[in-house]
Amino acid sequence: MTNRTDIVSHPFAANLIRRKAQQLCRRPGFSRSDEDDLTQGMLLYLWTASRLYNPARGNVEAFIVTAVRSWMDMEVRRRRAEMRFTGVPDTSLDSTLVDCGDGDFSALVNLIGTADADRRLGREARDLLADLDLREVVARVTSRLSQREVQFIRDVIDRGVAGTARKRRVSRRQVLVKLAAIRERFAPKRTDGESAA
Repeated sequence: MTNRTDIVSHPFAANLIRRKAQQLCRRPGFSRSDEDDLTQGMLLYLWTASRLYNPARGNVEAFIVTAVRSWMDMEVRRRRAEMRFTGVPDTSLDSTLVDCGDGDFSALVNLIGTADADRRLGREARDLLADLDLREVVARVTSRLSQREVQFIRDVIDRGVAGTARKRRVSRRQVLVKLAAIRERFAPKRTDGESAA
């Protein structure tokens, strides 16, 4: 049986990793100076994954290609997530001091109660009157929609635009156009006959 060192030191692995690192360096979110780090990351992942190699299931080259591709996909997703991150700093509830208004300072953790946590997590008690008003509005809107439109809106709520497009085998753009058409019917009308934006 091939041991872990044989897999990592295989000439095919070294050649593939070098080429894949160069390819990644040309992608958005990567730079030429990342090549050594990418190579090292792929080698480390290959070393970790090499314990899973089973010669009865395939040859060593196929295993290396699969492991390297897997690492590349994970790294691209991680870099994209970093690029999307807005940079909002974390706030420590224990060490952040807040002025209580009378000159005293207290840790933020002492000022946050269960009501704040319930509101943040959507578990706050609902006002019965507001709940009844919301139900009445939903019933009024639903009565103006066909059964197919109601099901379409439920799909968008449950699955999102992309999930609805996949379920209905249409493009996301078609889903957005249909949503816009439904919204337009409920938009307030201006005196000149045009709908308000």
